[in-house]
Amino acid sequence: MGLIFGWYNHHEYLRWNQRGRDAFISHEQQRFNSFMVHPHSVMFTIANAIVGSAVVFVFYELIVIALSRLFPAQQTVR
Repeated sequence: MGLIFGWYNHHEYLRWNQRGRDAFISHEQQRFNSFMVHPHSVMFTIANAIVGSAVVFVFYELIVIALSRLFPAQQTVR
């Protein structure tokens, strides 16, 4: 995961370096105007965090169930 994330960050740096400073600043100003000027309410943010956490938890549990069925536990001898 670290290698993939590092490669992606490097790719983004190279891409914005090729586009230039003015394009990067314009892009960041557009992001600020879209996301920062009118922030969401606290309740909306908390609700999104709860739903997002639930989705991640369910996805994790599905992976665990699938792996436990692929690799069943060994029976212990007493």
